[in-house]
Amino acid sequence: MKTRRKTAILMVVTAFVWLAWDIFVASNSTPGDTESEITRDYTIYPALPALLGGLLGHWTFWEVRLGPDPWGMIGCILCIFLLIGWSALTKNNMGPQTLINIHMFASRHPVLVVATSYIIGGVLWGLPPSEKTLG
Repeated sequence: MKTRRKTAILMVVTAFVWLAWDIFVASNSTPGDTESEITRDYTIYPALPALLGGLLGHWTFWEVRLGPDPWGMIGCILCIFLLIGWSALTKNNMGPQTLINIHMFASRHPVLVVATSYIIGGVLWGLPPSEKTLG
């Protein structure tokens, strides 16, 4: 089944629905309910900026990725982060406070989180070059 055209239509329709919703909530009297305000408020959780950065890296990095199947590398990086977190919790000199400090630093610097995950997302999940361009 050819789904390229359906995917493109779905993406355009979804973008217009989000835009219409954002205009609607921006015009009502409830403060803090637009997409931008919610995204800003949830950057206290570093996962959101990391996800956005990884997705942006995926969309904009071409000809950089590590290979046709980056899932092995992604799994290795996740395991490394899990090991770092586990060792930080179990060592006497590194306790839960270390993870809290890392979380607080990332929460105060979402641009660093986006930039780092942008590069990681591009290198691990970058798109191959396309023959279809707008130019």
